[in-house]
Amino acid sequence: MEANREQSRLQVFFEDKPDADARQQLKEHGFRWAPSVGAWQRLLNGNAYYAADRISSIQPLTGEKPTELQRSSIRQQQAQMAQAQAEPEECVYRVHAAIRSDSPENLYLLQAYVPQTDGTVKIGAVLYAGTEEKRRELLDQLNTGELTQEAVKELYNKAQDLNDAGQPYAHLTLGVESKDGMSAADILQVRAGQNYLVEDFTRMERLRDDPVVLESLSRVAKEIGFDRVRPYVQENGSYKAMPDMPFSQWKNPYFVVDPPEPGDSFSIYQVPAGPEGRDFRYRSYEELQAAGLAVDRKNYELVYTAPLDGKTTLENIYRTFNADDRPADFRGHSLSVSDVVVINRGGKEEAHYCDSIGFTPVPEFMRESPIKTAEMSTEQNYNMIDGTLNNAPSMGELEARAKAGEQISLFDVAEAAKAEDKKPKQTRTEAKTTQRQKKPSIRAQLKAAKEEQAKKPPQREKSKELEV
Repeated sequence: MEANREQSRLQVFFEDKPDADARQQLKEHGFRWAPSVGAWQRLLNGNAYYAADRISSIQPLTGEKPTELQRSSIRQQQAQMAQAQAEPEECVYRVHAAIRSDSPENLYLLQAYVPQTDGTVKIGAVLYAGTEEKRRELLDQLNTGELTQEAVKELYNKAQDLNDAGQPYAHLTLGVESKDGMSAADILQVRAGQNYLVEDFTRMERLRDDPVVLESLSRVAKEIGFDRVRPYVQENGSYKAMPDMPFSQWKNPYFVVDPPEPGDSFSIYQVPAGPEGRDFRYRSYEELQAAGLAVDRKNYELVYTAPLDGKTTLENIYRTFNADDRPADFRGHSLSVSDVVVINRGGKEEAHYCDSIGFTPVPEFMRESPIKTAEMSTEQNYNMIDGTLNNAPSMGELEARAKAGEQISLFDVAEAAKAEDKKPKQTRTEAKTTQRQKKPSIRAQLKAAKEEQAKKPPQREKSKELEV
């Protein structure tokens, strides 16, 4: 086994092709065969060593675990770096005025310069900042060999209450540790009166993916608060600490700083199955825009709603509902392109379109349909709010108008016939039954006709004159 730091890979070499069980173990623990180098390998990080510990076929003959070999390698690197630092470069020292100074006590700098072979000098470290008299005194001691660079730095740190790394000492520390004891980190340190988030978790995958740790960070951010954070970047297979920055300016991708209020929730909308949604289903937002289509709620159906807890982000929702072990009460398909996630936080709803890459805000999804708004002001009752302006007279009303001698429009007749067809069968049957019940019987009709006839005056008979 070899840690290839140039390629940032942990590589495992075999003299012969490993058996099927060994290959299966390697695959299960993230190793993949690389024919170009003739080795099984995975990304070089702490998790790679822990995974190698669990593969029986690659345990060293010495009995040491891969993680122990990792620690030995780190100690060797540190010893080499210490030896290199123990051989200081030949420097020259100068005292000059500070361009910027926050105190009269720091007006002058004592700085090292490293001569180059071409006759130029490379700017070295600032060893001390203070008054001109103190800098001159230290410069003389450096030139005579009475003090070294490290000794001067130590004096400066003590004077400024800084540690060996040039940072304020931590007077209070709060840390977390995983249950198995394999990962631990300081998360908060109080330095010079400010709360530092010491670890941005770029290097700490096990802690970063632990929901308990993220919940603890949310509580610390709410109840104590962070002032600054020290971010890390990956360079050449290792992580490099960057200058600390204000916490408010850090784009925190891991945990929620402001926990949600009670009642916060998220909802998932999906285009229902069927030919009606084929123009919207599984299309990116850019494709919809190019086709002149909008992300309209009327084309979607609500498939899931759940409370929004403190660690839920859009990426969390995507990973949860795109995996095979989705919640048991989820009835939709796996979260895919064209789905919409609505976040309700603090009474404010925001819609996000699941795009081909990430999520795209779609505020138009939350807007009321203009047709629905028109219906609310024109329809006769709320049962007719269906997305279509159908405030037209019914077939019965048109028949009554025709019997009364009024003129009716053929367009209204056609619209009424369409509306009649759209009504549920049960409703039409009930209407016919009601009409049959209201129609009087024949006997009642005859009786009513006789009563009507009796009210009329008797008809006059024509008289005939007899001829004599």
